[in-house]
Amino acid sequence: MGLMAKLFGQGEPDHPELDAGSEAAKQLERFREPLHQLAEEFGGERMELVPSENGGYVFVGKPPKQFALAWLVNGEVKHFKSLVEEGNLSPVLMEKLVGKLTEAYEVSKDAPRYKAQVGDYAMVVVPDATLESNVRQLIDEMNEKVRKKKEKAAAAASGGEAGG
Repeated sequence: MGLMAKLFGQGEPDHPELDAGSEAAKQLERFREPLHQLAEEFGGERMELVPSENGGYVFVGKPPKQFALAWLVNGEVKHFKSLVEEGNLSPVLMEKLVGKLTEAYEVSKDAPRYKAQVGDYAMVVVPDATLESNVRQLIDEMNEKVRKKKEKAAAAASGGEAGG
């Protein structure tokens, strides 16, 4: 698929336009800049935004089979790569997370989808509370595991210094 097809979403189902007065449109507007940066970071790949109160979750690629996940938290972009880098997440744990995200996505595969434009990039918006809740729970669980791993590493490091 060429650049023009990516920019204009050719090959995509023809979703209705996102209602500018909807809550999802308001959330998209609040996070337009980081979403635009994310679209540029991923080279204009297909993106599906699941809006949430503090940002949103973005499936990049072709879910449920091949995708990456990024999320916006108070204007900051995070993604799988940042979890691995920041928390030393194991490939096994990442594989489990991807499997659970795939299941969450498939549960909501029939949820209404809308098209929206973020700068030069077409985006699909999925304002589905079930998908948002399931993804948020999975990311929260992952962040908790990262936090515990960091605490354990810090305790080991400080214990090693005290004993050495």
